[in-house]
Amino acid sequence: MPRVLWRTDEIVVLVYFQSRKVCHEACRKLIQRKCATQRDLAGIRGKLAHIRRRFSELWDSELQQWNLEAVDQWLSEQETANFADLTNFDLADQQLVLEVSLRQRSL
Repeated sequence: MPRVLWRTDEIVVLVYFQSRKVCHEACRKLIQRKCATQRDLAGIRGKLAHIRRRFSELWDSELQQWNLEAVDQWLSEQETANFADLTNFDLADQQLVLEVSLRQRSL
C-alpha cells in the first residue's frame, strides 16, 4: 500500500483522542468519521511513534503517558480551521468508542 501523507486534521484527531486514552482502533474509527479518511492500525501506530520521537515533550517516557498540557499546547498550534469540531466528543463518538471497547473486551 503506498504511503499517504497525513493531513493536519487526522493528526489532531489522533493525538487528541489517543492522549485521552482512547484506544488505537477507536481512534482509527474517529479519524474515519471526523476526517473522512481511512487509516490502518499499523499506520496509526507508526504515526504515533513518529510524533513521540519528533515532539518528545508530548510524551512522558518515565510515566509512559502523554503530557496533556504539552499536547494541548501543541494541538492549539496546529493549523486547522475546525479544531473544536475535531476534538468535540459528541454522542456518536461516545457510542463508537463504547462499541470498540465492548468488542475488545469480548475477545
